[in-house]
Amino acid sequence: LGERVMSVVKSNTSRSLEVIGVAPMAGRGTRLGLAISKELAPLGSKGAVLSEIMLRRMWEAGIRSAVLTIASTKQDIRTHYANSYSPDPDSTDSLALFYANADDSPNTPTSIDAAYESTRGKICALGFGDLLYRPCPGYRRALAMLKRGNADVVLGLFPTDQAQAVDMVAFDANGRVRDIHIKTLIGERFAYTWSLAVWQPSFTKFLRDWVAAAPAARDAKKEAYVGDVLLAAIDRGLRVDAVAVSTAKSLDAGTPETLARAQSALFS
Repeated sequence: LGERVMSVVKSNTSRSLEVIGVAPMAGRGTRLGLAISKELAPLGSKGAVLSEIMLRRMWEAGIRSAVLTIASTKQDIRTHYANSYSPDPDSTDSLALFYANADDSPNTPTSIDAAYESTRGKICALGFGDLLYRPCPGYRRALAMLKRGNADVVLGLFPTDQAQAVDMVAFDANGRVRDIHIKTLIGERFAYTWSLAVWQPSFTKFLRDWVAAAPAARDAKKEAYVGDVLLAAIDRGLRVDAVAVSTAKSLDAGTPETLARAQSALFS
């Protein structure tokens, strides 16, 4: 009975919390050889840039504020977007944008944690400025699962055949994540990767503690990924669920080859 009561309380609390987008953009993106931040790489002929797709997906899901974590060397992002984003120039409904400094961030988890003061106590919707996918109810479906269930994190899943380049997710019939295989051959046994995520304040706090832990507690020679934090959270008893949100693959445009593919495709 106690567990059921706790689940109801958590679900009711979730429904009342503000949802805020968070997007780590501190990475240098040197592989692309651009004179601008990679998140501003142009797409198509309509003047759109790479990270607009992520912001549009948040806006389409009804999210109305987001914090972008950027390094001080990437002020062109702040100049481009200023304080808001809207894909509809005729609409007064926009996505309010805030910025957090992430200088010298060694990895993506640390860049996400840089937004802590803006995100604590809220439901977070994570997006990546160089990761594209076609219109789908991704955030809406993940948020619905988070708010009606008892998960601390919900991952939005996309099909993929690139196991050695992404996190492959192993989950059961109830959507509970049992394992995450980070860029390994083992991941080829599974069909889905995650390209977006939403989470409760409980995971925001866990991420803060994980980032603050002494480097000796982790393998300092290995780059840390969000998947590492998710695995640590599962090990500590937090619940991570997953839901398929699209039948089409997502595209990481972080290399010259994949950026070229992104620039030749339509994601609006």
